[in-house]
Amino acid sequence: MSKLFSPIRIGAIELSHRVVLAPLTRMRADREQRRDAMEADPDWQAYRRVALEEDTLVDMENQILKPVSFSQPRSVTSQ
Repeated sequence: MSKLFSPIRIGAIELSHRVVLAPLTRMRADREQRRDAMEADPDWQAYRRVALEEDTLVDMENQILKPVSFSQPRSVTSQ
């Protein structure tokens, strides 16, 4: 059997496989987003469907802790 489908322990969490859903978005979460807007967003719906599966690790997008940390100096959007 491939190692990909073998169990792994990450801290206190035991997963039955090593498949991880990578982030679907980049820097889209903000405090202005309301619950109803999130429920209509297809990316959030995809996260929800996958997260409901047993033993699934979902890597959400990065979160901004302070306004000063929101910086993408070498990105396409900064050009």
